[in-house]
Amino acid sequence: MDRPRNRKQVRLTVLENEPLARMAEQRLYQESIPCVVRSLGAGPGGWGAVTNLPHAIYVTASDEMRARQVLDLCPAEIEEREGHQSYSRFHPSTMIIA
Repeated sequence: MDRPRNRKQVRLTVLENEPLARMAEQRLYQESIPCVVRSLGAGPGGWGAVTNLPHAIYVTASDEMRARQVLDLCPAEIEEREGHQSYSRFHPSTMIIA
């Protein structure tokens, strides 16, 4: 499937640390949803381990709703209405490994 390179990316969610973000990333890839994981802290080269910093997951706008379903996330409208940018409810125990 050839995807155009100019698709808008949106932040799907923020996870507490890199291991959780990488597990969510793998879950999305299993469903053929491309994504990008970015550290929200100092990143590599900063003080301490980057694995303990929050990480955001970005997907294309066209994949956002399906990605939210795969990771069992609240719709973006609810998060905006409640006015909080809390960490995701995604937890590895909610993943089903096939």
